[in-house]
Amino acid sequence: MRTLRLIAPVLFVTGLLTQAALAAAPTKTEIHRGPFTTQGASNLENAALQILRSASPRAKAVTLRHVDSTRKVSQRRSVRFEQMHQGVPVIFRGAGVVLDDQGRADFAVTRLEDDLPAVSPTLTATAVGAKVATWSGLVVQSSDARLAIYPLASGPRLSWIVYPTDRLPGVPYAPVYVVDAHSGERLVSWNAARFAKGRVYPENPVATSTVQDLDLDLAPGALNLTSERVKAFNCVDNQAVKQINIGITLNVHVCDLEQLAAPDSSGDFLYDPPAQDLTPEDPFSEVQIFFHTSKAYAYFSGLGMTDLATKPLPAVANLMLPAGFDTQNLAQMADPNIPFVPFSNAFFAPANPIFSTIFGLPGAAMWFGQGPKADYSYDGDVVYHEFGHAVVDHTLKLVGSYHADKQGLVSSPGAMDEGLADYFAAAITGGSAMGEYAATDLAPGLKSIRDLANSETCPANLSGEVHADSKFWTGALWKVRETLAAADRDKMDKAVFDVMAASPGGDLGFEDLTNLIITSVKSAVSTSAADALTKEMTDRGVLPTCERVIEFKGQPINGGSPELGGTIWAPGKQDSAIAGAPYAPGVLQFKVAIPAATELSVSFSEVKTGGGGTSIFGGGSPFTPSVVVRFGDAPIEFAYSPGFEATADVTLEAPINGGKGVATVAVPAGAQNAYVMVVNTGDQSGGYRGVNFAFSGQPPAPDAGPVDAGADGGAPPKSAEPADDEGCGCRTVGGRSGGAWWLGAALLGVVALRRRRNQH
Repeated sequence: MRTLRLIAPVLFVTGLLTQAALAAAPTKTEIHRGPFTTQGASNLENAALQILRSASPRAKAVTLRHVDSTRKVSQRRSVRFEQMHQGVPVIFRGAGVVLDDQGRADFAVTRLEDDLPAVSPTLTATAVGAKVATWSGLVVQSSDARLAIYPLASGPRLSWIVYPTDRLPGVPYAPVYVVDAHSGERLVSWNAARFAKGRVYPENPVATSTVQDLDLDLAPGALNLTSERVKAFNCVDNQAVKQINIGITLNVHVCDLEQLAAPDSSGDFLYDPPAQDLTPEDPFSEVQIFFHTSKAYAYFSGLGMTDLATKPLPAVANLMLPAGFDTQNLAQMADPNIPFVPFSNAFFAPANPIFSTIFGLPGAAMWFGQGPKADYSYDGDVVYHEFGHAVVDHTLKLVGSYHADKQGLVSSPGAMDEGLADYFAAAITGGSAMGEYAATDLAPGLKSIRDLANSETCPANLSGEVHADSKFWTGALWKVRETLAAADRDKMDKAVFDVMAASPGGDLGFEDLTNLIITSVKSAVSTSAADALTKEMTDRGVLPTCERVIEFKGQPINGGSPELGGTIWAPGKQDSAIAGAPYAPGVLQFKVAIPAATELSVSFSEVKTGGGGTSIFGGGSPFTPSVVVRFGDAPIEFAYSPGFEATADVTLEAPINGGKGVATVAVPAGAQNAYVMVVNTGDQSGGYRGVNFAFSGQPPAPDAGPVDAGADGGAPPKSAEPADDEGCGCRTVGGRSGGAWWLGAALLGVVALRRRRNQH
């Protein structure tokens, strides 16, 4: 593997960067408020186009293709369009219109790209597929690649978007690659599988501990748990072995998907729960998962959602994994006589993580593990949460990479994906606690996986990990919802969904989606509700933007999530969607007051996350931390177009060796403050914690000549020993990456996620 290193130990970049250069920013979501008028429109789609072209001059100059319209619910509807360029989709760009209760245009939203490239690729789909096969370890067909224009922070690129269809059932490994159609450079990649946890009864065995006989959404005479929309499966160990060719041939012990639940003589599915919730392949779990998935489907249909692309949507209970994956023991993984091991998690794997109109691939599914202490299909919160991911994929399609703004990188797309899934799960149950039953599988005494009734804020509770970073945003939504009357709560849910259905979505900052939701709440609920949400989001640091600066107060700084052990995620270059940058900026920066000193020392303890955030697949150089410092009274800022650059008056310090070293930077005369950011020159994500600062040396006293620099400044802080990976993300995979080791990397990532991220 190649590790990028900065040329000099200390590099001073002098001069001033113009404000005009730093003002360059990625395309923003624009909100257009009425009134609007239409003339002679033959249908809703044509009326919406008229509205968009009258509201936005930019919309007149682009091609918009209708994607979807929500069902009519109390007259309030959403119509969404995607932007096209010479017949090629422009990913995450488009427009939408929301109609009010009287059927009039309420507001419109546009997110459009102006400066678009030519659409003739240099590389063929076959050539790109060969590259992705090497990176992913999967068999990739040319049909797995679709040509699109992918907007990066630095500008749009003609790209091949590759989503391999060759996947191992039940393994939460669904890689997406965006590849430059001319150079073959991997622009960004992520794992499209979305994680959570769970179990049921009317809600779950903790919140509603008595089972009840409730109606199932089945046609009379149904012989199994299959409806037009949902199909429940069990993961059954028939000692099957699947042969997988990933450059080498691997044999893997896998389960078969079967429907074990059958009706009694009356046509009912009345199974009692197992005496202990450790029984794999129990048909009771199928009944639970079918009931809750159908319930979630009906709820969102009531908000106007059209049916998901995959019909019926598979929901798989009792997922367990082959022995040996924890240690990459290929012999054990291939042995069908060794029982499966528990899987303490659940996930949604989309049929298409970007636009269903690009791929149109079947195969979306929800998978729920049988853990050592709890069956996740029994927890309705978890089922609703995973279905929420399916709805986000169907509507808003939030990207799997980090969002870039002038402050650096932020996990807002993934955090809001998790937050929306939590919000609607809580709306369905009426309770703020997520997964009270599934939590019993995770840690003794843990009352829930997350709780929306919280007081978390940005940046105090920001860590860069999507589940943890969702809480302050969703907490604000939930707090306002709880203050409303019952009828207005329903209106707020509809207002949030309308935004999801109308917005082009994709790569959004917290403030982008928040302002859209506030606009929708104002028209759907009331001005007072919108004002309350504005105040709550402002009080929590989300509006006007999430300022991600932490002030050093003499104690080591950790991330804002105790469940992650204080780890701060450090995105890798392949997670940042910033082409050609020498490093990926961090999610936080630290303000340090400078005493009289000649040197500033920065130390922290590296945390191994095995790629962390979005990069659980192999490939690329590992996490390689460096330090960026700006002396002065303003934070470090970044521009991305026409090329990546930071404010000019920064110092780039050489990489800290394995998290054990100390970066020491010369302090300019007269400096009173420094802004410090840990950045990543590696391709894969990592983590760190315990950020500490120390000062040494004394500047010359006025008219007193030089002073011994080490006389009374003390030594730089002793770096902490490298932390183990408890409380963080995935662990590394023995240094191997890509190629035939993808399966071990992915599966090992699952174990680490189960152990350290499943509380989020």
